[in-house]
Amino acid sequence: MSYEKTWEGHYTYAYPGTGWEKPDYNDSAWRYGKAAFGTAGLIGVNTLFLTKDIWVRRRIIFDPKTIHRKKLFVRFSHDDDFQLYINGLPVISEKGWQTDATVEIPDSITRTMVNGEALLAAHCRNFNGDSMVDFGIYIK
Repeated sequence: MSYEKTWEGHYTYAYPGTGWEKPDYNDSAWRYGKAAFGTAGLIGVNTLFLTKDIWVRRRIIFDPKTIHRKKLFVRFSHDDDFQLYINGLPVISEKGWQTDATVEIPDSITRTMVNGEALLAAHCRNFNGDSMVDFGIYIK
């Protein structure tokens, strides 16, 4: 999460079309910003998210030996509705808001990270009030 370690990612406020959650999608025309994405004044917000929708893509590169025989988790905060994909596969789909939630990443998705790369792709829709998007992978 951004309040523990700074991270940056590509983002857009305009619907990016199909396949935006897949690793081979070309996001080079998207903006680049520092997480968390949300309403000014909220803790950790570095890039404003003042529209109805935001799509965020974050690439993580790591030594694949660090996940061998370990459990992986995704930790996240969002306001409002939220979907998160890892390497193009769905992990989270929630309505409403959530702060500092943790979900174990299924082995079927962990197996897609054996080369030491993970693409996290999120969509958040804000209906009213504050907005927030932040997420990261954790090892136990």
